[in-house]
Amino acid sequence: MRRRAGTRRPQRDPAFPVSVQLGTRHCSQQVKLKTGETTVTAVMTIPRLYTDEAGDSRFDTYDVPMSLHEHAPPAAPFLLTEPEVATKYILFRIPPGWNGSQHSTPNYRLVICLAGALRFIGSAGDTLSLHLGDRTMDMNTTGKGHATEVVSEEPAEGIIIRVD
Repeated sequence: MRRRAGTRRPQRDPAFPVSVQLGTRHCSQQVKLKTGETTVTAVMTIPRLYTDEAGDSRFDTYDVPMSLHEHAPPAAPFLLTEPEVATKYILFRIPPGWNGSQHSTPNYRLVICLAGALRFIGSAGDTLSLHLGDRTMDMNTTGKGHATEVVSEEPAEGIIIRVD
């Protein structure tokens, strides 16, 4: 239901139980939340590019803990991670067919694809592709490095958020 401009959402009584659907991707339970009574936790799994002990660039995933918070009352609570420091961000647009040579990343960064598609190629040959909405934590700051290429017919666009 859409509200007309200038109308307000009804205030929620914090003592009244709220039903929160956490979704089916990483947590499929229905939770009854009464402020201060229920703690709900989950994880968000993030793809990661890292350097292994042999200096090769590899891909895996890691889990970021999440918990249910009333972040913007009176809106319903939702799952959040703990805050992390982000020092800078940049937006990028890379043309179709672009192929970057093997390199290490200068700092830890979260890469989020906003359009098009990118492929990261680890030094051991494994790959990770990012499409619209996909993300990876690039932690490949040492070792043999990785290559990156645009694999879509349109420019790859995204944001890089520096997290070191």
